[in-house]
Amino acid sequence: YPNPANDELTIQIQEGTYTAFTITNSIGVTAVTRNIDQVKTHVDIKQLPAGIYYIMLRGENGTTVKNFVKL
Repeated sequence: YPNPANDELTIQIQEGTYTAFTITNSIGVTAVTRNIDQVKTHVDIKQLPAGIYYIMLRGENGTTVKNFVKL
């Protein structure tokens, strides 16, 4: 959240569910890759151009993909 976002995106998870995330643009180019070490992670997205992005959350129990819009 928020979605759509301007400068910062917050990823909030249940503890222990995911350990890393990757943000890619609509054509699959990786923009950000980071580990998750807290239940709430703030991501600076100011440098990303406006558009639709996908967040792939990875953990021991699998992978989840969400999308967001960067204004």
